[in-house]
Amino acid sequence: MAKVKEQGCRQMGYRCFNGLNCYKLYLQSEKFVDAKRICEEDGAHLAIINSDKEANALVRVYHPCYVPGQAWPRLGFGDFFEKGEYRTIF
Repeated sequence: MAKVKEQGCRQMGYRCFNGLNCYKLYLQSEKFVDAKRICEEDGAHLAIINSDKEANALVRVYHPCYVPGQAWPRLGFGDFFEKGEYRTIF
């Protein structure tokens, strides 16, 4: 799931939320590094949840596309270097 500042993002398929950023859900399944690259090619980055308000916005983007048993969206955090130790991409 990509996150980008609001300026000019609507024409790129992003949903904007007042007081937050804009978000886009890519429906194809990708490895983490590929999902990160795709977002960066849009001038965005993988979404990082910084507040309850932002989490609720992401749910609104993801929920209409949710299919039980399918892959979850990639977000901008993970246990990249040590299992169980989660860090953001920044």
